[in-house]
This record gives sequence, C-alpha cells and structure tokens, in this order.
Amino acid sequence: VIHFIRHGQGFHNSLFDFSSVFDFEVGDISPYHIPEMLDPPLTEIGRQQVLVLRGAAQGTAPQLVLVSPMSRALMTSNIAYAHLVGKVPFIAHDGCKEKSHAMAADYRR
Repeated sequence: VIHFIRHGQGFHNSLFDFSSVFDFEVGDISPYHIPEMLDPPLTEIGRQQVLVLRGAAQGTAPQLVLVSPMSRALMTSNIAYAHLVGKVPFIAHDGCKEKSHAMAADYRR
C-alpha cells in the first residue's frame, strides 16, 4: 500500500495568495520566481495543516517514509509521521520532488 500526501502551505503559497489579493508583484516578477523563494519552508498555517494530517498518518503503518528533499516536504513528513521517527527509515529522494517550472520555490538549497 502506498500513501501519498501533499505538503502543507509553504511560504511561497502564502506570498502568492497575498500578491493575488493585493495585485502585488516584485517588479515584473511573480512571487514564485523571486530568488528569496528558493526552497521555502512551511508557514504556521502549513504546520497546522500537517498537525491535522497527523491524526490520519497515525492510523497507517508504513515500513518506509519516502519524501521529497524540499524543505516543506521534509517538514511535513517529520511532523505528520513524528511517531515513526527512529522506528522506520525516512528517505529523501530527488525523484519524489515536483518537476520545476522555472520557479525558485521548486529548487532546493
């Protein structure tokens, strides 16, 4: 059985939402493309979303947690599957990350 989960809200998502509401861009650059958005972490809302997910994750019994090496994905897996840290392997693999569309947020540090 394979379970797929998506990361919680990242800082880049929050900035994009803000820029959409207030019609804000940095020059002619979308918030997803500014260099400061490189590998953004989860926001507080994102961490809260993952805490909600944790309840469902605790009902699963994976033998391995395979995760994208992106900060937001690592944070998501470590929070959602905190009960498995030290009990099963956690592996971050580039093959699990989304394909970049030339967005800074899709590149890791």
